Amino acid sequence: MESNNSGNIQYQIKKISAEGSVSLSIALQALEQALKDAPTDRNGFKLVQIMIQDNQPFHKLSINLPTKALIRLGEDSNVSISSSLGTVTLSSAMLKQAQLKASESIALHMEKEDSGARPSVNMEVKPPIPVHLSLPYAPSPEERKKPDLLVLMRILEDGTTVIVPKGKYDPNNKSMVIQTAESGTYVVDFRSISFTDLEAQPWAGDAIEALGAREVVRGTGNGNFAPDRAIKLAEFVVMLDRMLDLDAEDIQVLESAAGTLTAKDSLTREAMAILLARAITLDKGVAIPEADLTVLSRFQDGESISDTAINSVSWMVSEGIMLGDGANLRLGNIASRAESAVMLYRVFHKLY
Repeated sequence: MESNNSGNIQYQIKKISAEGSVSLSIALQALEQALKDAPTDRNGFKLVQIMIQDNQPFHKLSINLPTKALIRLGEDSNVSISSSLGTVTLSSAMLKQAQLKASESIALHMEKEDSGARPSVNMEVKPPIPVHLSLPYAPSPEERKKPDLLVLMRILEDGTTVIVPKGKYDPNNKSMVIQTAESGTYVVDFRSISFTDLEAQPWAGDAIEALGAREVVRGTGNGNFAPDRAIKLAEFVVMLDRMLDLDAEDIQVLESAAGTLTAKDSLTREAMAILLARAITLDKGVAIPEADLTVLSRFQDGESISDTAINSVSWMVSEGIMLGDGANLRLGNIASRAESAVMLYRVFHKLY
């Protein structure tokens, strides 16, 4: 093991078992020193990188991390474990959410599995905590044309597969990435989804196809999506649930946030912003920030936003989720299925 004053810990693998596995334990003192030495980037974050280097390939990795050091992480600190199998990153926010005890240790297990042409890795974290998983992947020429159709699938114990809606391709790191608390086998897939009635809405086509590949949005039958049809409250809540995997209590909170609207009522753009902002707070465990009136002042109708919606709308505008038509936000207009898909797509790319 080698460490330096930049917060990095490097392991040069010297022994690989006959089964192709590697087992490591990170010393408490080494991790504490790396946390102390790690520089702070321009965004105020500190990153400790544990880099596992190998002279010969291995397909199993087991590593133990001392929780005592990890729970001392500052609010803006991350620890990443990188190997040829992929990278797992733990953030201080994730660790705080898990409420770990100092006497515990975190055990990470990764194993490359044979699933044909596409990479497949089994990941297990004990105790189960949310982590950021990055799997190296080189898209084919066809996939590079539409990288949003690359998805991550998780193979369940009974052999069935489910789509992981938040999984996506990161071209900067040339990897498939996902934040997840679910152990299991993750495999890359390319799902080409198309609808026959999107020619009049070219601005929404990529968003609808990307979310369709993840089954967040679905068609209306006969290959159609009905992009101009008004989005109903029940439809939008289902979309949010599919993308964010909300629980029953979260659904009740969303229904309450909808006020007097019923399941079959059409949503205005203002109501959609309220629900979208509330759903994100439920999923991320954050609060809706106070309204930035300077952001809203760019729109002619920025002063007509209701008190109930102003914080949500301001947040969605600030994050680039809600754009309007350049002059107006058109909050009183009924939202279409195409508009709802585009806003969800922007959340998918900007906030996850």
